[in-house]
Amino acid sequence: MKALLRGKLLDRRYRVIRTLAKGGFGETYIAEDTRLPGNPGCVVKHLKPIDSNPKLLENAKRLFLVEAETLQRLGRHDQIPQLLAYFEENREFYLVQELIQGQTLTQELQPGDRWSESQVCQMLQGILGVLAFVHQHGVIHRDIKPDNIIRRAPDQALVLVDFGTVKQVVVSQTQVSTTIIAGTPGYMPTEQGRGKPRPSSDIYALGVIGIQAITGLSLSQLQEDSSTGELVWQPWATCNDELAAILTRMVRYHFKDRYPSAEEVLQDLAPLLSQMDSQIDSQVKVLEVEEEDLSSAPTDSKPPEAEASTEVQESPDFATQEPAEVPFTVESKGTVISRAPSAGHSQEAEVVAKRRVWSLPGVGVWVAIAAVLGIAGVAGAVYLLQQQRSLTETQAFQKKGNYRECVKQAQLISPNGVFVSQAAQTVLGDCQFALAQQLAKQGKYQEAIATVNTIPATHPTAQKRQPLLNQWSDQILKLATENYQAGKFSQAIAMLKGIPQGSSAYSKAQTALQKWNAEWNTNDKHLKAADKAIKEKKWNVAIGEAKQLTTPYWQQKSTAIIQKANDAIAAQPVSLPLQNNTPAQPQYSEPPPEPQYQAPSQAYDPPPQYYEPPPQYSEPPPRSAEPPPQPIFQDPGSCATPPCL
Repeated sequence: MKALLRGKLLDRRYRVIRTLAKGGFGETYIAEDTRLPGNPGCVVKHLKPIDSNPKLLENAKRLFLVEAETLQRLGRHDQIPQLLAYFEENREFYLVQELIQGQTLTQELQPGDRWSESQVCQMLQGILGVLAFVHQHGVIHRDIKPDNIIRRAPDQALVLVDFGTVKQVVVSQTQVSTTIIAGTPGYMPTEQGRGKPRPSSDIYALGVIGIQAITGLSLSQLQEDSSTGELVWQPWATCNDELAAILTRMVRYHFKDRYPSAEEVLQDLAPLLSQMDSQIDSQVKVLEVEEEDLSSAPTDSKPPEAEASTEVQESPDFATQEPAEVPFTVESKGTVISRAPSAGHSQEAEVVAKRRVWSLPGVGVWVAIAAVLGIAGVAGAVYLLQQQRSLTETQAFQKKGNYRECVKQAQLISPNGVFVSQAAQTVLGDCQFALAQQLAKQGKYQEAIATVNTIPATHPTAQKRQPLLNQWSDQILKLATENYQAGKFSQAIAMLKGIPQGSSAYSKAQTALQKWNAEWNTNDKHLKAADKAIKEKKWNVAIGEAKQLTTPYWQQKSTAIIQKANDAIAAQPVSLPLQNNTPAQPQYSEPPPEPQYQAPSQAYDPPPQYYEPPPQYSEPPPRSAEPPPQPIFQDPGSCATPPCL
């Protein structure tokens, strides 16, 4: 399949920007919608049959319509990209979908990096909810893998993408219809490989991802029991028995031994999630207080901070405001679980809760801060405390110089953390700036530029950004030139395109881009002409074409062509006059006269006769019988008048 050219306009509306992915069913492009203000980005999926066979075309059209109808139904879910349009053009099919901004799980699943139990459970919960919705609509995704799960940037929600291989199936208790085989090896169970996928096939793939996360192993490192076909992973995992049992059942070799539905996995996962919620008390070290102690405790025993918090809530500014709904969070390694606090609590319960929180060192301050912000006292205090701990953990990564992890953790801090959000954004910008410098030292200038460009303009380090962009852009231009001179044309062009527009090297990069494209095409033309001349043994033509090649890369090729042509010329034999061994013909002193034609007589017509006089030989006269007289030599001095004999 020939890829679409950059800038091509589809349906007179969607302009192709770049290729995103290629697969067995087509290609996917990033495009922009030229009919909407701002030209927002979108994803265009291109389905083009390889063969023009009418049956194949009909089958391709069937797959296209099925996919379009499926995406239109599934797009109502918040964690599935919305279908924007679909159309057919020149017997080729196109789907236009919402563009999801974020990073894939492939970027988060680094080999050797083990996730915590809470992170794995949250990931499973997020995708299982989507799978339950998908399976209820009679659809099997059939290509669950880290590349097809994106953590959406604004809210960190997991989004399931690439429904390019989904096929509508008839799900019943007795049979599942057979469809076209699709999927990714390693995440595809045996029944799917035989063309009979089931909902449990998607569950298997998700279970493999969970095992990768909890063990830190790559897909190629996962082992299989040769006798049973089951995955062997427990020795590399550190998790509780409940989570291990869930993952084991998700990836059982035979589909009958797996969870039959996503809902059942969620049911077994719910106690673990509930247990993690209950750990809030132990994390904040709340001391239990008996009811009778509370009733006998004097009211003035409240800490000043708490007293201040209640006074602030009764002030005119907050008198008409209802307590804000604040997420009740549990944070583990930067990942936040949101829970809404209960609105219906009694005044006595509020007093108990306040006393419990006040027993912590400094927690009364957080209650006061929560009250000033209009947040319910206990839930707000715990929420802010957890956000502060998440910020502290991020700052610890910063001090250790682990800037990549610092950026990752800072981005996971909830944007609702009112008190810590500004501090988290400051740390995030500092780590992004330090990470960019670290990448530049490693020679990864393009990644460094992309990282430093994410820093907001309001961050203090933004003022230092431009000099670094200029410096790194110059380095990219230098490396691109070296690659071009070495014949790495595609890599050099890609590097030029990565130079940002605001840098000092941008104009030079654009000039080089035009020059290199033209120069490369010209050299390629001369090289092909030289090769053709070599094949036709036109050695001088080949040498002339080869001498037109420029740059070291092309000149190296020209040297070989010229040498080959010169060797061929040298190997040709030298042309000498032909030697005739026949006796020499008599030499004429004068050219023979032309033959004279005599007209025949009228009586008869005999054949014409030619009369040729005998040749005149310039030979000496015939010898006489007597020898010629010998010359008499005289003394030159005795001869008075020549000639003398």
